Amino acid sequence: MDALSRVPASDESQRLAGEARACQRVVHSWRHAAPSAEEREALMKRVLNLHIATAQLRRDSEPPSGTRRSRGDPPPAR
Repeated sequence: MDALSRVPASDESQRLAGEARACQRVVHSWRHAAPSAEEREALMKRVLNLHIATAQLRRDSEPPSGTRRSRGDPPPAR
């Protein structure tokens, strides 16, 4: 969720945030009943896919290579 807070708001970032919250709910449900190996593996795949999609979104929202901002420059428009 922290990485998603650093990307511009978009339909995709909202979708990914919803997926992250869904994963959190699954993990919280495991307090009441331990997950099977298959359930743990399925969640790990979801989390890895979420991580990849978030990294791609961050990469796509960064300024092009060679474009540097100084500390005083405002952030890019969202």
